[in-house]
Amino acid sequence: MYQQPSFAEQKRNELYIDLIDHASSLLKDYGLECAAATHTATALANHLAAHWGGSTICFPKDVAYNLAQRDLDIYKKFDGRNHFQLAREFNLTENAIYRIVKQVREMTVKQQQPDMFD
Repeated sequence: MYQQPSFAEQKRNELYIDLIDHASSLLKDYGLECAAATHTATALANHLAAHWGGSTICFPKDVAYNLAQRDLDIYKKFDGRNHFQLAREFNLTENAIYRIVKQVREMTVKQQQPDMFD
């Protein structure tokens, strides 16, 4: 008989699926083949489960923790027309540069814009 997963099980599964999907996508952006990217992302999720399983962890939402120095450097050097040059300089794809610039811009705006409901 099928038993509905508990809320904690659903949340855990959602976390691992999201981690695998995102890591796989990033690895593909860096040029890893699809199967290798998925395998590596799955190995990462398995490692986290084995080494951190059972722990209660809080991921901070602070911008300082979310932006890597490399991403900030890319954003600072971005002039609106130099995706190709930045991709070469940082050994990334142009799509990765577009994504990084968009993410940093969104986080910067979010950090600078006051919350209406605070």
